[in-house]
Amino acid sequence: MLGILPMDDPAKYSLNGKLLESLPADFYSSRSYADFLMDAIRENRGDGKPFLAYLSFTAVHDPVHVPEPWLSKYRGQYDEGYEVLKARRWQAAKDAGIVPQEAQLADRDPMIRPWDELNDEERAREVKGMEVYAGMLDAMDYHYGRVVDFLKDIGEFENTVIIFISDNGANAWYSEEYPDADTPEFRNQFDYSTENIGNPGSNHAYGIGFASGSGGPLDKFKMTVSEGGIRVPLLIAGPGIQNGHQSDAFNYVRDVLPTILDMAAVEYPAEFNGHKVQAPRGRSMKGLLYGSSNAIYADDEFVGGEMGGGKWMRQGDFKATMIPRPYGTNTWKLFNLAVDPGDANDLAAAMPGKLETLKAAWDKYAADVGVIPAE
Repeated sequence: MLGILPMDDPAKYSLNGKLLESLPADFYSSRSYADFLMDAIRENRGDGKPFLAYLSFTAVHDPVHVPEPWLSKYRGQYDEGYEVLKARRWQAAKDAGIVPQEAQLADRDPMIRPWDELNDEERAREVKGMEVYAGMLDAMDYHYGRVVDFLKDIGEFENTVIIFISDNGANAWYSEEYPDADTPEFRNQFDYSTENIGNPGSNHAYGIGFASGSGGPLDKFKMTVSEGGIRVPLLIAGPGIQNGHQSDAFNYVRDVLPTILDMAAVEYPAEFNGHKVQAPRGRSMKGLLYGSSNAIYADDEFVGGEMGGGKWMRQGDFKATMIPRPYGTNTWKLFNLAVDPGDANDLAAAMPGKLETLKAAWDKYAADVGVIPAE
């Protein structure tokens, strides 16, 4: 929860609701979480009941840590810097058909220092952080793959729906930008040397430059409502779902729960422990997954949200955003995501009526859900 909670000092872990006093010497969250999940499934096999498993990796959240062989696997691959990485990923997205050929790349964020203005020591630190981040992601993928192989080994893979989703976009903060992270008492716990990044005892977040580079064709990063802050990967696989199919239909994270309930033929409860429960706002993606529909939301429907004081509202291909300072201008902008998924071409001046329609829809949404205005 960036900007809200102070840094853990150090992080605390619990098991089945009980705080752990210590962790195994070889503890690494991605491996240990996967091990725990597989053990839990194994222990309950044969009970005749289906299982719901929620594997919430803490990777690739900072601080970036990863053991070998991933620690050194990407050495030298990011030496050209974050601007080159962003341009390459932008072009790769076009080549893959994910981004339209005519799409533009947004200008470099003014908060990001140009790569050629960094000195050698600063560049080395930036590069090392990105190398470890990439290795951390690779390690997470490896341990996720172990779970998939396990499901195949026990004969449950063909009877399991797998949903893989990321949280919001790449983190633009450096380690010292967290609340209370610049105090001597906190910093003295760690070795902040460039050589130690990724090892036990390090505390490193890779910062705004490579956060932007990681987003490739998308503008900005976590804590903003630009596409780089809220557009995330979503992969769903399971019996009857077409392998390798890519859908361009818009969906929102709130649609995950209704999809799971629909697939499991479970009714959402109207009451729990004697209290009324508000119905989910999302919609099932089942029809989209199995080919009976090609959209979840109609082009005239409004879907919006907020994050970090920012506001967004979407209708069809058009999205209005208001990103407060320091990451934005604190003014509303308008984009056509069908041709401009990177939020590069502001249409506010050209389409003022459309912008006002979306702003009014956001005000209605905010009143409906009880958004508290940022101070």
